[in-house]
Amino acid sequence: MKGLIIKDFLTIKKSLRMIAIMIIPFAIFAYTLESPGYIAIMVTLLCATPVLSTFNYDEYYHWNNYAVTFPISKKDIVKSKYVFLFIMELMGLLLGSVISAIISLALKVEMTETLIQCLVFFLVLLLVYSFVIPVCFKVGAEKARIAMFLIYILPFIIVFFLYKMLDEATVLRAAEYIENNMTIIGVGATVLTLVIVFISYLISCKIFEGKDM
Repeated sequence: MKGLIIKDFLTIKKSLRMIAIMIIPFAIFAYTLESPGYIAIMVTLLCATPVLSTFNYDEYYHWNNYAVTFPISKKDIVKSKYVFLFIMELMGLLLGSVISAIISLALKVEMTETLIQCLVFFLVLLLVYSFVIPVCFKVGAEKARIAMFLIYILPFIIVFFLYKMLDEATVLRAAEYIENNMTIIGVGATVLTLVIVFISYLISCKIFEGKDM
């Protein structure tokens, strides 16, 4: 499986260079806005984005047809995508947090809230890709991009309608409850995310194992 992950890194080598270049203007923008959390979130997002590109390359070069001839199982091929996603997200989170910390020190602002934002976005991205990766294995990366777009906008639509339906007092009570139970909610959200990722992995395995190569 290690070889599969290295292959994916080599596949997105140009994308990694582009990400390194794009970080500079985002960092300047974050400093100008006095928003250290912005750069941490953007770097995490930028690092996770090339994961879909690896599916594109695999499809274009019929990689999976070739990979199944190796002494590795189909489950290993699927697992490598999830491990690669986690590595890319973690890399983005760490790099973004370091840059964010530097900006926070320069602006002399508290970084606790920024770290919470980074961790929340890390989990959100894991959730998004937990839905997208099985779609990639089922219908391909291009159609998965449409699914990804819909998954991104769905929470905003739900929040918008809830905000319209609920009165201000209810919204304030909900916000207060979340603030007072941040630790419990955080642990619960993390566990739930990991469970969903594992279910996503099982679904992807079933889809991929059912394909004729």
